[in-house]
Amino acid sequence: YEGKNVPHLCFTDGEIGRDPFDPSQSYTPYSAEIGPLDEARVNAMCLIEYPEQDSDEPPVLNQDVSDYSSIGAFYRAVLFGATQHAEEIVAGHNQVEIFRNFYRHFPNQTVTAGGVEGLEQVIELIHAITDQGEGVRRTNQVPPEFRNTAEGFNNSDDHFEKFNLIKDMTERTACWSGVPDPAPGSIGESAQQTLLKNFERFRGDMVALFNGREPKQFGPNMATLGGNILNCWRNGATPRFS
Repeated sequence: YEGKNVPHLCFTDGEIGRDPFDPSQSYTPYSAEIGPLDEARVNAMCLIEYPEQDSDEPPVLNQDVSDYSSIGAFYRAVLFGATQHAEEIVAGHNQVEIFRNFYRHFPNQTVTAGGVEGLEQVIELIHAITDQGEGVRRTNQVPPEFRNTAEGFNNSDDHFEKFNLIKDMTERTACWSGVPDPAPGSIGESAQQTLLKNFERFRGDMVALFNGREPKQFGPNMATLGGNILNCWRNGATPRFS
């Protein structure tokens, strides 16, 4: 997060198109811009989560850490890198466990040992992410220990499976419409300003997380944004984040 720039994905020939099979042909139209959960956004989420088969082969290690063709390739590179630097793994360094209460069967979400024992914990944490469908598919079912026990639907299905379920629905609830610049003093304009203020606060929470701190209001602040976004749509305003 730099300045007022919101991180985003750019589906271009330099990224998705690098793969031998280009999945964007099956998920068109697509858009990674923040917006309603419409066909373009659902297709984009399918592309983000598009899985590559799990492999024991070393991944392609790019010098540019942002230059990976899929999120699966990125996580494989992280896993490979961890195995190369096991001796540098230490317990309790820049860690958070904000989502511990969402996974009753997977309560230990920090590394509590160093060296090889710590590496085993790191591998388990990475598998907790990828086995939920973050670009790597060993199976389309999430192992019981990594399933969200607090909320959600079809919790045994991985993310890619869930987004495809939404994509293939024959009937969907219509999306709201809104205008980018509602009239000054209108309810829509007020809703936008509230979202802008709370998103700036949440960005601060994210920066704190990236630096190993644990902002106490991260969960409530994240949930608040969902309500702020919905309030914009309900009042005829397109959500704004900057």
